[in-house]
Amino acid sequence: MTEFLGKLFDRVYTEKDFGINVAIFVAGLAGMSCYLLLHDYVLTLFAFIIPFPIVKIIAGGWHQRLLAQKGKAASRQQLAALYDSLTDSEKNVVQHFVAFGGAVMTWGQMNRLDDPQTGVESLVRKGLLGTSVSVDGMHETFELDLTLFAFAYRWRASQNTDSAAEG
Repeated sequence: MTEFLGKLFDRVYTEKDFGINVAIFVAGLAGMSCYLLLHDYVLTLFAFIIPFPIVKIIAGGWHQRLLAQKGKAASRQQLAALYDSLTDSEKNVVQHFVAFGGAVMTWGQMNRLDDPQTGVESLVRKGLLGTSVSVDGMHETFELDLTLFAFAYRWRASQNTDSAAEG
């Protein structure tokens, strides 16, 4: 019997799944409380077994949602740091894409930007801007990194909202 309990404790304490750990704790509390109050082994077993899968599912889902939120927050912080690290000429190029409303522009659209050369070259070297051919195969285009474009688009929208609130 002690060997069985030893293996059980080893399994419980080496478990890495958050949902299982919480479920074991809650089911153990329910079982122990039932035994201390009722002194009945059968009801204690039911009190341990019934809440276990329910708590495991709830705790696992909650934990996954929490991890996803932390991951999104970290990603936003990295994008903000990247955008803040861009030079003024690089930001002008990125905002030019945002003003045109897409992450892809033709050479003609790109040439409407005043002195785009330094910002374009720098973004290309950083791997944030590339060249491609349009779907119809007729035009050569510039492609801005989609995550950077999405961040810059949201950033500009928030700046416009802030400006409207002040005015």
